[in-house]
Amino acid sequence: MLDASVGRTIARVAESFRKLGIPFHVTGGIVSSFYGVPRYTMDIDFVVLLEGGHRNLPAVVAELGEAFDIDLESARASLRSHGIFQAMDRDTLYKVDFHAGQRVPDELSRSVVEELFPGVCVAIASAEDCVLSKLLWSSMGSNTSWKDAVKVVQRQKGLDFDLMRRLSKQLDLDAELDQLIAEANS
Repeated sequence: MLDASVGRTIARVAESFRKLGIPFHVTGGIVSSFYGVPRYTMDIDFVVLLEGGHRNLPAVVAELGEAFDIDLESARASLRSHGIFQAMDRDTLYKVDFHAGQRVPDELSRSVVEELFPGVCVAIASAEDCVLSKLLWSSMGSNTSWKDAVKVVQRQKGLDFDLMRRLSKQLDLDAELDQLIAEANS
């Protein structure tokens, strides 16, 4: 189970992005734990929409630099190579991964606000987008992501399977989604 320090890190990052007017939501293991089965995760993942690519990065680094170890040139290099940059919360020592751009089409438009920790209300990926994101990571070799996705499908009632099928087709993951649903229902 995650402790309250994770919530403090999430709250600080969320406040920074709100202040800068940058669209974001929490995703990854934190969100699959919220929707599925809680598990330990080694980092906190955010999807962020940086207008103009790197143009907003100096403002992000300056804003986060008060409480996080983050280097502008390292962040730029990371963004260029794989679209992710990182920071380390100096207080809690949690690593934060920032995924620049939406890997699941229009996922930020389907974000939902939830209280992840007492007093920490934040935008998170929808359950459907959580599943699809986990399928993407699974297709890159993450066995943990597959297990997370199965648990979310098993635990969440009222999932929009039509939406997930449309999006999985766009992501070329329709066979994986069918396999996932079959496993979750077995």
